[in-house]
Amino acid sequence: MLNKKKKILELKAVVNGKCIPVEETKDEVFSKKVLGDGVAFLPADGKITAPISGTVSKISPEKHLYCIQTKEGVNVVVHIGIGSVRQNGEGFVPMVSEGQKVQAGDMLADVDIDCLKAAGVDLCTPVIVTGHDILDEIECETGDVTAGESVVMRFTTK
Repeated sequence: MLNKKKKILELKAVVNGKCIPVEETKDEVFSKKVLGDGVAFLPADGKITAPISGTVSKISPEKHLYCIQTKEGVNVVVHIGIGSVRQNGEGFVPMVSEGQKVQAGDMLADVDIDCLKAAGVDLCTPVIVTGHDILDEIECETGDVTAGESVVMRFTTK
């Protein structure tokens, strides 16, 4: 049997503002961890950055959801706003494209948070880690955060 070395990965804040437990989101898909574990952000601005280095594997047609896959096979989902899908892309400017490699802290999207607020969108932005079959020892940190700098989650690959 091959002895695979465990690796510790870190997730950084995707936006300036406050990081809260994912259980506090107002959408049960996130709060009940249906898609996976994670954290959520209450943005102070609309500059959304990559939480981890990897490849942008998906951008939703509505431009509110970005998926990044790490070289270890971990998938990270950044879902900007609750109820934001009904914006149909209005207020979202992607700064990356599918297949693009990104480093933690690189810009993913520029979001007009005033536009979203005016439309009644909850700005809460969950960041979910999927692929739990390869993850172990997940730790989350909450509080005030700086995009691309504050570490909000650490996990170990099995």
